Amino acid sequence: PLAGAFELVIESEKIVRLNETSAAIPYMVKGADEDTQVRVFTAGRCAAEVRKDTIFVSNITGDREILVYADNCKGKTSIRQVKFTRERFNIYGGNNYLPYEGGQITINGISNIDFEVRISEKADWITQVETKAEEFYLTFDIAQNETAIFREGVIDFVRKGTDEVLMSWVIYQDANPNAA
Repeated sequence: PLAGAFELVIESEKIVRLNETSAAIPYMVKGADEDTQVRVFTAGRCAAEVRKDTIFVSNITGDREILVYADNCKGKTSIRQVKFTRERFNIYGGNNYLPYEGGQITINGISNIDFEVRISEKADWITQVETKAEEFYLTFDIAQNETAIFREGVIDFVRKGTDEVLMSWVIYQDANPNAA
């Protein structure tokens, strides 16, 4: 009871971008002293190196996990699991063709990364109405096409805070046969 708390504090999950095979993971050990040791157990071809307050992991292929443990060499240990998950962003359903009268479309997909929706400037006739969670359902209102010209608008799915386009979705709309 007189001893201070001893705990390894580390991010529990790390999402790895599709083209990356390494990661730097910050950590800290509460109640650590000069005798405290931090070690990492890896599986497969994964390799890890522990430095001052960061663990460097390389050769990450697919979804993997490592175990990190801290030992104060006085009988206390603290263990944490770190899971590496590949980025997922995929659109797997939705309509992208509407008649000239307009209507609503819903685009279905799944993502474990933050993203933004950007509608092309020329497509001011498309309005985002609703967004829901990791398995996402995005609903858009499509205005009636008042012109005799077939039109298309682009919706970009962009990594949040950047200009990196993850995927684009094109909406097509028929020309209005009643327009002059």
